[in-house]
Formats: sequence, C-alpha cells, structure tokens
Amino acid sequence: MQTPDGTVVSVLTFAVLVPDAQVLGTDQFPAPAAQTWSAVAIALGQGLSSLEPVKLRLIFAGGVVGAVLTLVPVLLPKYEKYLPSASAFGLAWVFNWYYGLLFFLGALIALLLERRQPKLAKELTLPVASGVVAGGSLMGVVLVFWANGGGILKKLLGG
Repeated sequence: MQTPDGTVVSVLTFAVLVPDAQVLGTDQFPAPAAQTWSAVAIALGQGLSSLEPVKLRLIFAGGVVGAVLTLVPVLLPKYEKYLPSASAFGLAWVFNWYYGLLFFLGALIALLLERRQPKLAKELTLPVASGVVAGGSLMGVVLVFWANGGGILKKLLGG
C-alpha cells in the first residue's frame, strides 16, 4: 500500500520554501518546467496571438528540429548515432545554458568510463548521475534555508 507521505512533505516544503508564487522563474527559483507549462497555458488560454513573434518563431523552429530528430533515424538509420537525443535537445532549450554544459560533462565522463571500464560504468553511471541530481536539488534547498533561515523558522513556528 502506498502512503501519501512524499506528497505531504513536498507540498509542505514548497509552502515553506517559496514565499510567493512571483519568485518562480527568478534566479532563486528558476523552475524551467513550470515556466514552460505556464507559457503553454497562456498560449492555449489566450491564443497564439498573445505570444511575442520571436516565441512563435522559436515554437516553429523547435517543432521542425523535433520532427527532424524523430524522422532522420527512421528514414536514414545509418546517421542515427550522429544525432543528439530529441529529449536532450528539448531540455537544452528549456534549461539555462550551464545545465546543458553540466549534462555534456556528465555524459563525457560516463562515456570515458564506459570505454575504459565497461563493467564499472554499467554499475555506477546511473546511481552516480541520480545522486548528483538529487544532491544538487538538496543543496538548492539548503541554500534557500541558509539565505532565509530566520524567516523560514518563523513561518514554521507560526510566527
């Protein structure tokens, strides 16, 4: 039987850490996925005419790139190994540039390890990558507490 513990903790932590929804999208709380879905909601709710022309061109360009990255492996399978992942390419458009650099460096380290010690790479790559992502997220929470500790404690204690 599953329990709602994780959901309860996540919601309460979000309520304590995020003082106001207006901070979402700032450097402190970049929330790229939330920003993306916000833009989709605006486009669907108010129509494409509500978007700036540059955003419309980027939507079109992203659609073309996504279609090409999806069709080329099917139509020209011998070139598939030279193409980037469509998902990774899409994430690179959503996240800040330094995340793409970090993804690249992690993949490069994994590739080098796989070439030198395949058995070790198979055993460690996924757990280490997951640990780095989780550690980065936890460090973000720690930094928010560090910067706003007094205010957060007052909020937690009901003051």
